[in-house]
Order: sequence, then C-alpha cells, then structure tokens
Amino acid sequence: MNESAPFLLRPFPEWENRVRAAFTSRHLAVRDPSLPNPAAGSPPSPAGASTGAYSDLNLGFLSGDDPERVARNWKTVLDAEGLAEKTLVIPRMVHGDVFIDADGLTETGNVREAEGPEVGEAGLRRLEPQGADALFSRSSRRVLAVTMADCLTALIFDPAGGTIAAVHAGWRGTRARILEKTLRFLANSGRIRAESALVAFGPCLRPDSLEVGAEVAAGLDPEFVIGKAGRFYFDMPGCNRAQAIAAGVLVDHIRDSGGCTLTEPERYFSYRSDGQASGRLAAFISLVEP
Repeated sequence: MNESAPFLLRPFPEWENRVRAAFTSRHLAVRDPSLPNPAAGSPPSPAGASTGAYSDLNLGFLSGDDPERVARNWKTVLDAEGLAEKTLVIPRMVHGDVFIDADGLTETGNVREAEGPEVGEAGLRRLEPQGADALFSRSSRRVLAVTMADCLTALIFDPAGGTIAAVHAGWRGTRARILEKTLRFLANSGRIRAESALVAFGPCLRPDSLEVGAEVAAGLDPEFVIGKAGRFYFDMPGCNRAQAIAAGVLVDHIRDSGGCTLTEPERYFSYRSDGQASGRLAAFISLVEP
C-alpha cells in the first residue's frame, strides 16, 4: 500500500490490516489552488490519464471519457492500495434503493463483465451489476466501488462481522432511504452488528450547496430542508447520518470526511459545476486477505 498517495482519503486507518478503503480526489497529485490552472499553461503536476474536462483522475466509465483512460486511472488507484489483482465491482447506478450481494454476481444474470478496450492495456478486470446503488460483500477477492460527482457516497465496515459495503446516495437515493435500508438488511440478515459497524461519508454537495426546487423539497425529510430567501437547500449528509442512527449505528461510529464538491473544484469533480462532461470521484472498499 502506498501510504503517501495524496489522492486518497482513508476513513478507517485503524483497521487497515483488515480493510482497504478510500475516497478519491480529482487529481493524482494535490494541487495548490493559489497556483495558475494547469489548463491555462502552467506546468502540470504528476497526473492521471484523463485530460481536458476530465482532468485528471476520472474514475467514471459512463462519464463520456475514453474508457481506456478511465481503466488506467483505476489501475493507478488500485495499485496504490495493493488491490490491482482483485476484481473491481462497480454498478451501473440508477439513483434508487436497490442493494445487491457482490459475492453472488457470478451466479446471476444481472451482471456484465467488461471486455475488450474497456479492460485493454490497464489489465483491469471489473464487473458491472445493473441497476444497483449499493453493494455488500464478505469476500476478500472483490473491490466494491461507487462513483459520483456531487452525490453522497458511504462506505460501511463491520470489524466484528467482517462485512463491507459501498453505497451511493444522492438526494433521490437519500429520499429512498438506501443507506438505512442497506444497513437494516445487513443487520437483520446477520451480516453486520449495527452497534459495531462503522460508516464513513465522502465529499459531496453540502447543505449550503445542494439547492433543490420546491417540488423536490416537499418530498424530502423536512428536518433536513433549509429555507433561505425563497430557496430550498438539502442537508444530504445530515439526513444520511440520521438514517444510519435509525438503523442502529452508534453516533460516534459515523465519520464524515467533509469536502464540498461544488465549492472545492481544485479537489473534486462536480456535475453541477462541470455539467455533462464531469469526471467522477469514487469510494471503494475491499477486505484484506486473512
């Protein structure tokens, strides 16, 4: 594992002998926001494979970027954590409330194995379950990942039960209570003990940045909708924190990495800022071989 990788934020440092987990930033090297934009002609820092609007550590295969560049970026990330030999499981998400067992994917028809140029020179093996926004596993052979460019991502690890999970929860997924549903299922099925589970949130739109329309606001948990001068804002991390607590997770077992995707463009991709040609950040987690 590369302890000095500046593009990774590791939420469970005390359990790194049991699990590898991280949230990514948009650049392979940390950039000083006071310096000129590299796109404007200043010397670039060591960079990921993606260029232009996707510069430079884009991890979204469906973002419109060259899939081979994305695969090379993923290879860089996985190499940094010593995970390059494992299979990456990264779903085609639909902003819903479906969660799946990543360990059973080879026995189902609801999965697509990437082939050809999408694997290419990077040598990346990945599986793409369809229509899921959360994954869980007890296998050390998988890397579970979800991507985003404003939505909240959550990583779950139960040191007692040995189960990991990755959850994608934008405002739609939060409204559908995907994090709470995933945690309750894992607890009710004996895969985790809620009181020992750890939940970590990645960078996302923060309450001051996630503006929603009146119709959307009416369908969200009113406790986390903030009205300001006729506008409505949603506290997505706060709502997901409440859902985790409702599912039995202890308050001091919930960790928020901080970071706002909209207001920190030097560190994060943002769909609201960059539009359709936005890169994607990732949250990933994998059990360490015993």
